[in-house]
Amino acid sequence: GWNVGAWKSLAPTSRLKKGITQHAAWTCMASVHSDKTSIKTENLLNHCKMLNSYETTEFIPFSIENEQLGWLRKEFATKLHSLQLETKQKVFTFEWPQCSEDGSSFFSGNVGLHAQLLSSHRQLHERSAAVNDMMKILFDRGEMRGWRGELQQVSSGFNKSPSLLLERGCVPYFGVAAYGVHVNVLVKDDQGTSVWIAKRALSKATYPGKLDQ
Repeated sequence: GWNVGAWKSLAPTSRLKKGITQHAAWTCMASVHSDKTSIKTENLLNHCKMLNSYETTEFIPFSIENEQLGWLRKEFATKLHSLQLETKQKVFTFEWPQCSEDGSSFFSGNVGLHAQLLSSHRQLHERSAAVNDMMKILFDRGEMRGWRGELQQVSSGFNKSPSLLLERGCVPYFGVAAYGVHVNVLVKDDQGTSVWIAKRALSKATYPGKLDQ
């Protein structure tokens, strides 16, 4: 995981103090460390862009009824395919990336839901149960982590009807859009304006004890 430290200063030549940026005049810096790399930047926006960059060639689209809703890592798609062969369940369909015969085009592949889960008589909850039951096998085997027992709507937009109700712990693995609500508190005093930053509970499945926005 990533550890982020933030500092503030009144000017570039001032001594940096650990804390929270209080005013637009403050210089904001970040030091980010992971198991493999260390990054220092004076621009948090560039840092956010770096964290949100990825190579689409490393992923396979996840679609329901010809509408792309997410991205799966190729390794995870392969794991799903192997599990489906093992359990003999009909939950997903797999189309693997390939080039055209003349090499002029490339098909990025697709992971979708099996036709029997898309038929008109199948209800949303029944379709979702089939997907989540298979995911639970991987969680029980320790191949996935963070099972919450909470369903997340999967749709093409915030106000769109859900195409699937996915276990929240599976959301990062399917690369689908997730939404949350945060309460931001601003405090004004003689020294200026400060913002509260919450700290995640130690019992959280992801990033326990880390600062949260």
